[in-house]
Amino acid sequence: MSKTYKWVAAILGGLLLLFLALVLFVRFYLTGELIAAWIEPPMEHYLHRNVILADARVGFRGFRVDGLEIHEQGSSAPLLKNEKLELRWKFKELLKGRIVIHTLVFTKPEITIIRNEDGKLNIADLLPQNAGSNTEPYSSKYGREEHAGVPLLISLLSVENGHLSFVDLTQKPQAKLEIRNLKSRINDFSASSPIPFQIEGQIVGMGEGSLAFNGTYNPADKRFDGNLSLKQVDLVRISPIIARERSDIFQQGHLTMETSLSAEGFDHFTAQGSLNLDKLKVKSEEKLSETLQVEADFQVDALPSKETLKVDSLNLVLNGQKAEIQGT
Repeated sequence: MSKTYKWVAAILGGLLLLFLALVLFVRFYLTGELIAAWIEPPMEHYLHRNVILADARVGFRGFRVDGLEIHEQGSSAPLLKNEKLELRWKFKELLKGRIVIHTLVFTKPEITIIRNEDGKLNIADLLPQNAGSNTEPYSSKYGREEHAGVPLLISLLSVENGHLSFVDLTQKPQAKLEIRNLKSRINDFSASSPIPFQIEGQIVGMGEGSLAFNGTYNPADKRFDGNLSLKQVDLVRISPIIARERSDIFQQGHLTMETSLSAEGFDHFTAQGSLNLDKLKVKSEEKLSETLQVEADFQVDALPSKETLKVDSLNLVLNGQKAEIQGT
């Protein structure tokens, strides 16, 4: 056998032994308990929530987690219940002997957002206050040890085929809005600059209403800026959310809207765009209006907590009749 073939055989044999050693290392050393000990502490640290993993294992691109649940302390209802989570690592850091997670991919998560009776959202404290890496040891049920947690430098957070429920406890009875087939992407997950995001899904109701919202979120002042698209959304399902004191004002109708939207602190909204209200029926003083067809171009400023709506301009077409409206 020539020297060339011997060298090729030696190299292939070495690679095979290296692969087998890696498989044995992964099989016997990287147990589910150890992976959980790496993953749970940093997630609890950044989310300020209790994190429970049913099963964890290592894959080629990173860690895979089944049966993830995230709870507020003292709450039995999960903020997030997830079928599968992938935590993908940076290959450059692997070559340095470090595990650094940069991507989170949630598959079929069930997310519950609650506006509590005091008006605060149960996700208000989720975003980190400081950007950048935090390599300090995490205090957790695994103890305060150097290995108890891998650094999270999140550059992409993705949700696939999710289900979102928004529950408003400030209303009696409580109001609920559901979005299914939810897809989202949040890029450059830091607190030092506006975070780009993309969200889309179907709003549960009569018919298949759709939602698409693309823009940025600035954690410093809790401000959203983006473009919102709603198509054939059932007004009966969303009226308790947008009209708290008159949750039954819309008895029938579908909303289609395209708008540029800004929101500060989840309570101050400014918007400019166009809308269409199809087959609308409104309840006023226990009386039901005739069927209305509404088209409008608008520029508005809203403060829901004070039940205030400032109309800078509203060009309205109501059942064929035109009108221009301004005021508060």
